[in-house]
This record gives sequence, C-alpha cells and structure tokens, in this order.
Amino acid sequence: MGDQTAGWVMASITAASIAGRFVAGRIISSGVDRRTVACLSYGVQLAGSLVLVASGGVYVPLLLVGSILFGGGVGNATSLPPLIAQQEFTERNTQRAVATAIAIAQGTYAFAPVAFGVLVGAGSAKIGSSVPGATALFVAAALVQAFAVGSVLIGRRRRQRFHERQHP
Repeated sequence: MGDQTAGWVMASITAASIAGRFVAGRIISSGVDRRTVACLSYGVQLAGSLVLVASGGVYVPLLLVGSILFGGGVGNATSLPPLIAQQEFTERNTQRAVATAIAIAQGTYAFAPVAFGVLVGAGSAKIGSSVPGATALFVAAALVQAFAVGSVLIGRRRRQRFHERQHP
C-alpha cells in the first residue's frame, strides 16, 4: 500500500473514531439504551474486522473500508462502559464500577499490542509472509468484538432478571 497511503488510512481511522463517538452521543442523547449503542458500536468494529479478513491483508479497498469500520467504534470502546455503569449502578457504586472497568480496560489495552504482535509473528513465521499473520490478527480482533457484544448482551439479561426480582 505504501507509506503515504497507509498514513491516509490511519488518518481515516481517527476520523472514523471521532465520527463514531459523535453518532453514539447523538443516539444516546435520544434516549436509546446505552447497551444497545455499545452492541452497535462493537458490531461495527466486528464488521470492520471481518472486512479486513476478507481483504487478505493485501486488497487495499477492503483494507480501507475495514479500517474505517473498525475505527468507527474505537472511541466508543473507552467511553461507553463508564456510561453504562453510570446508568445501571447506584450513585454509591458507580465510582467503583467505573474505576474497575477502566482499570481492566487499561490493563487489557496495555497487553494488546504484545498479544497481537505474537499472533502476527506466529502466522508469519509459519508461512514466511506477513499476510497470514495479518489474517490471524484480524480474526482475533473479530473474536474480541464478538465477545464484547456477547458480554454486553449477557449483562442486559442479568440486569433484567435482577429488576424483575426486585419489582415483581
């Protein structure tokens, strides 16, 4: 793709991240459940990861589309969990829930480059090309996003059961 094109793709990810946060903010302000917005955001990232897999690591138009889709949810990954906690926990417990969510996220983010680097390296070493390693990276990212959607949905079900027991 070349250095200049790669730079423009990276810039498009940043722009998509800003746009994704703007859209999420507008949706949340209209009263939509924050978990729904989180699922949509993670779903956009999942779609981006799948498009990146389909690119084979070499087809530039799909790399661009996948990067923009993935970028659309990047900013929301850090801002939505505290907003969900704010909505679902008592005022007394919100601070602890937000601090815990942020600590877990930061710890995970700190090790993500190493984990993804190992995936790329392992895939590349076997074949002698970076493309299989890139595909492994994109598949791993898709799995993480699918896990995120599932986690948010499981939390919704638990919350609904809790409220049903509290207010029969």
